[in-house]
Amino acid sequence: MALFDLAKPGLRKSDAAILRVELLGATAAHMLDGTTITPTGAKTRGLLAILAMSDRRPVSRRALANLLWSRRSDEQARASLRQEIHRLADALSPLGADVIDVQRHALALKPVLTTVDVERYLNATPQNVLKLPEISGTLLSDLSNVDPALDEWLSQQRTRLHQHLIATFEQAMLYQSDPELRLTAATRVLKFDRLNENAWKTVLRELARRNDGGSALVAAEECLSAFRDALGAEPGAATMAIISDLKAARGGSPQPHSSPLASGANVPSTNADSALSTPTPPYVASIAFTSAKPRQDNDDLREVSEDIAESIATGLAQFSLLGVVPPNANDGPTPHANSARESKRQDASDADFLVEHRLQLASTTASAPDGTLRLLVRVTDRRRGGVIVWATRVDFAQSAIDSYVSGIVTEIVWRVALAEARSVASRTADELQPLQAGLRALALMTRGDPSVYTEASNLLHHALLHEPDHPFLLLVSGLTSLLQSCEQWDTVREQSLKRGVEVTRRLLQVAPDSISGKMLLGRLLLTMSREQTYGLALLEELTSKAAGVDLVAIGEAYRRLAQGQFAEAFEVMAEFQTRHATHPFTELVDSDILLIDLLAGRFQEAASWARARLSVTPTRTSLLLLHLAALASLNATGGAANSDEMQDVTERLFLIKPDICINAAVRRYTHLPEAARSFLKEALQGSGLPMGLDLPGLTQSDAADSRVLGGVTATGYEGPSQAGAVVPQQMR
Repeated sequence: MALFDLAKPGLRKSDAAILRVELLGATAAHMLDGTTITPTGAKTRGLLAILAMSDRRPVSRRALANLLWSRRSDEQARASLRQEIHRLADALSPLGADVIDVQRHALALKPVLTTVDVERYLNATPQNVLKLPEISGTLLSDLSNVDPALDEWLSQQRTRLHQHLIATFEQAMLYQSDPELRLTAATRVLKFDRLNENAWKTVLRELARRNDGGSALVAAEECLSAFRDALGAEPGAATMAIISDLKAARGGSPQPHSSPLASGANVPSTNADSALSTPTPPYVASIAFTSAKPRQDNDDLREVSEDIAESIATGLAQFSLLGVVPPNANDGPTPHANSARESKRQDASDADFLVEHRLQLASTTASAPDGTLRLLVRVTDRRRGGVIVWATRVDFAQSAIDSYVSGIVTEIVWRVALAEARSVASRTADELQPLQAGLRALALMTRGDPSVYTEASNLLHHALLHEPDHPFLLLVSGLTSLLQSCEQWDTVREQSLKRGVEVTRRLLQVAPDSISGKMLLGRLLLTMSREQTYGLALLEELTSKAAGVDLVAIGEAYRRLAQGQFAEAFEVMAEFQTRHATHPFTELVDSDILLIDLLAGRFQEAASWARARLSVTPTRTSLLLLHLAALASLNATGGAANSDEMQDVTERLFLIKPDICINAAVRRYTHLPEAARSFLKEALQGSGLPMGLDLPGLTQSDAADSRVLGGVTATGYEGPSQAGAVVPQQMR
């Protein structure tokens, strides 16, 4: 029975479908009677595949042309697309009906008349995913090397399918009550991700419950080999505890810790000696480079491409997070590697992540004048079958290379850091090495949820006890203190700022050239009235010496903000956001962006930005306050302010901080010019908040803030201020 003859889980099979499209493996198209009507041309099949993978949404002609003819001019690409549309219509003509909705500006497959095999998997749920047959072929295996842009799209679609199936099978492991089905789900996860510890633990436990010790020991050795081959290390302590129990049960020797096999509990080992004897790895992962030859035979392009790779490598090395294999490294290990592990980390062929890039001349258009360069960058995780971690395509003038490359560096560090944080998500806190704890803290801070800030702070506190001079840990700790301070008040806020200044100054002592560190320290100092002069001087120096680095633009916006140049600060920040719409710093500094928009008189932009951010993080007082000021300003200037929305924001503020008042709110901005503080006070007076006392000091909720900072969190840690704080075993 063909795959198309299987009813799609959760969905009714349509009797009206007359075209069946197969994408798992080589592209194929069949009529109801099984007659093959697959187009012969690769571009025609590519056009059909793009439409079939679009979730039945229309795909613009421009997007289709860019994917299939990226090396041609726009006019030539559009003409070629028109020809392929006719070829596809001819190939499908035996159906006797139009299955493609051809519109003026877009195309789409008609959902009622067509079925697509991969949709069964993309729409599967944890309850029914195990009913689907295993995938044996590569998605769209016949469409590689048709066009560079299509190759990029193919990688993204394969990654999309890959990640969806892993997530769905992982959920099935939890959903299924039948042990055999849990084992099946875990086994299928491991076919996609050999380093998935949750899946390995499920396999080992279920085999142990069967009393199948032989198979369990074989699985244990496979697990150990997978981690040693990919990472040069063993799996986490919880997994090792299960393996240890399996071997003990087989050999009859007792173990000092209770067995998790009987209960299935995910418990860490209480034997800390092995953790203490294991040296902390210097990096969380290794990264190497490869570049495709420029499409144009141009020596200058090749030279620029090599310079870009060197610049990215140099930038990545400054973060001290990744072991960077130089772009021109040979495929073998370097002769200076002084251990097997170091040799593995310096070997480009064994690197964990791969940065691939291609440089070419962009097609000349009104928005891309003659001489514009196009850079395509992709980062893949080689341990997980080449899954794409991050990818981008940018067009720029050669004079702007440094600016774009600096943005690419921080994006790569960010995406790799979050990918590594996800890889240890199943481990308990006491299993984490210091750098892994820093990664988890960074991942927590990206949520924008104040309720997890203390957990992140505690992770970093204990990581720094073990690695007090690690640049990455110091940078994340300073950033965490800054973000915490944005949601705190008065005395507690000042404590967080001072802590942030302390660790960031330490960062610049151990890594004096850290641009991120200088920008962060400048931002922290600007917020402290007595230190503002030093913050301004630091940011001015940074602007003059590193003007081509994108992060410096954020620092320049801060400097202009503190000097009362609000319109100029807005222009600088807006340019950064336009150039790097997905840059992680736009989310981390979202309250600063909102403040700049507001003070620049861009009330509508401020309100829109606040709504977007609050839809994700609704409990942040820094955003709620400024959003309220923006709405009140809109209302005062005759703009489209919504009184119901103002009331809702005010009520949310009172729920989070019952003693909130205008004067306490304005005290948060003592570093701003008097005109800015007066504006904020006047705006908030139109919001309905009480004025309050115009005196600095503790508010009623400061004591609560102090208790949160020193309290016990979900990780099981106590805050840094508590005596006898629980220290993770790996960091003692």
